[in-house]
Amino acid sequence: MKKCLLLVMTLALPLAASAQTIWRCGPDGRSYSSTPCADGRAIEGMQPRPADEVAEARERAARERQQANAMTRARLAQEQSQRGNGLAAIASPVKPVAAKPPQQRAKKHRSPAEDAGIWRATAPSTRQTKG
Repeated sequence: MKKCLLLVMTLALPLAASAQTIWRCGPDGRSYSSTPCADGRAIEGMQPRPADEVAEARERAARERQQANAMTRARLAQEQSQRGNGLAAIASPVKPVAAKPPQQRAKKHRSPAEDAGIWRATAPSTRQTKG
């Protein structure tokens, strides 16, 4: 019983939608309403499309779906053939340079005053007066 009622309501829905009146409102007619408006005019709601247009649209959709599937298969085949050819597979044209051992800094000659723990104050210098 419920299925029968649901079927009847489902079949009646397109009939109700096609009989619906839509109102074009506003001074420029750019707003639409399902209720009448003061300066509006009634336009027919959902107008059915001719059967030949529907058939043509379905054929076009089927062709586009087949073309999309073919393009997807071609892309997947190309990706499969290039698997392993990423950046990790590219050989480096430059050989790595061997690291040099760290050089020992030459020890500064320390004055006898520095060895005795005496610190001598000096004025800071700039690059221009350094000398």
